Amino acid sequence: MAARFCPHCAAGAEADWSFCQACGRRLPAAVSGALDQRDTRIASVWVRAGRDLDAGDLDAAEQAAAALMDLGCDAGDLHALSGAIALRRANLDEAQTLLDAALAESPYSPFVRMKRAEYWFAIGMTPKAKEEVQVALRYEDAPQVREQLQKLLERLKRDARWSFARASPFDK
Repeated sequence: MAARFCPHCAAGAEADWSFCQACGRRLPAAVSGALDQRDTRIASVWVRAGRDLDAGDLDAAEQAAAALMDLGCDAGDLHALSGAIALRRANLDEAQTLLDAALAESPYSPFVRMKRAEYWFAIGMTPKAKEEVQVALRYEDAPQVREQLQKLLERLKRDARWSFARASPFDK
C-alpha cells in the first residue's frame, strides 16, 4: 500500500491508524488507493507552501493555500497559513484576524500555535509567543512535533535575552 499522510498536518501515517500521531485529528478511512493519492497530494502541497513561505515567495504560498483549500484541508491550519502570509506582508491587522480565526477553528493544532507565536514575536510580544508554544507543548504528544516546539521555545528564549532595558547603560 502507498504511504499515507495526514490531510491536516501532512505527517506520515500508517495504514491502520485512525488518528494522526502528530496532530491528533481523525484520519480519513483508507478505502481505496485514490485516498492515498489525495493524502500524498495534500502533503506535497503543504511542503511546497512551507518552502514558499520560508523563501519569501508569498504569491506562490498563497497559491498553495488556495490549492489546499480546494483539497478540503483543515480550516484552522489554512487560516494560520494565510495569517503567516499576511504577517510576512506586514498586514498585521489581517494577520491577527486570520490567526484568531485559526485558533477558534483548531485550538489544539501545533501549526496554529506556532504561527501565532511567530506573530506575537514579530510584534515584540515575546512572552505571548512563548505562551503559545507552551500551550502547544501541553497538548502535543508526537515526539517530532514536540522537538520542533522545544526548538522554537529555546529560540524565543535566546532571542528575547537582549532587550533594550537589559542592554541599557542606565540600569547600573
